[in-house]
Amino acid sequence: MDAPADYDIKDYAQLTNNWSKDPTAYLDRYYSLYYKTVDTEADPLANSVYVRQSPNKVCVLGIVSPSTDIVKVVMNKKLVGEKVKKNTILCEFKDAQDNVVGHVKAEMEGKLLELNSRLEKEGTSLLANGHHMDTGFIAIILPRVDDTKVQLKGYQTEQEYKATQTARIVNESSRPNLETKSSCVIS
Repeated sequence: MDAPADYDIKDYAQLTNNWSKDPTAYLDRYYSLYYKTVDTEADPLANSVYVRQSPNKVCVLGIVSPSTDIVKVVMNKKLVGEKVKKNTILCEFKDAQDNVVGHVKAEMEGKLLELNSRLEKEGTSLLANGHHMDTGFIAIILPRVDDTKVQLKGYQTEQEYKATQTARIVNESSRPNLETKSSCVIS
């Protein structure tokens, strides 16, 4: 006969109650989430990224908001196992005409442990169906520096990122629309 459990499952219900509503919620328990907004004026093809950092400092890198123009993902596989720098392009996104419409840079220094091979096979479905924050990650990187403040300098926490995005939206909506044309009647 099995011995009774030495814990009460009800004690853990609060920890897991939103896992069925948010498919990435379980990741919050194991990873710290950071965001880096890139300067698209300096590099129009660059994409903002997120990093999920595990307690052992290994980082899972992904794209924040994938474009709907992406039909193909081309991974730079020769980089796996190599050291990468912040400006190293890990993958390119292509449209239906095979034009490059974006890319993702490493945005940190370290050793590239893995590129997500599923993106080349299922890229558009993973990115378009909201899986860019979990199974649609781009790469796994072992950072050069263990200190998170040094390694992820320029990144924002999830709360800082959301506050910045909210402020940007409010700021944009409060600006006068400069594109409206005024009409002038001369009599």
